Amino acid sequence: MIIYKNQITNEELEQKLNEQNVVILDVRETEEYALEHIPGSVLIPLGQLEERCNELSKDSEIYIICRSGGRSNEACHILQANGFTQVFNVLPGMINWHGAIDSDF
Repeated sequence: MIIYKNQITNEELEQKLNEQNVVILDVRETEEYALEHIPGSVLIPLGQLEERCNELSKDSEIYIICRSGGRSNEACHILQANGFTQVFNVLPGMINWHGAIDSDF
């Protein structure tokens, strides 16, 4: 696996949550997202990202998160290959997220 060049920590992401034109993209599965997710984040499971990347704006900064960084790393490469330039992998991901969370339960 090739590590994506643009990385950001969970703590750095927390500081960006209130900025405009920032998208938090969660690429975990629907069930994982339902248990806990960052408020305002967008869910597109990794397996659907290639076909659904047109739902995202290439003008936005996109911060991609998963459980521990593997799927989000892959998602960064997918978006980059589709012309997105402001893409960041959030590490270590939800496994160590201490910020606000929502749940669908």
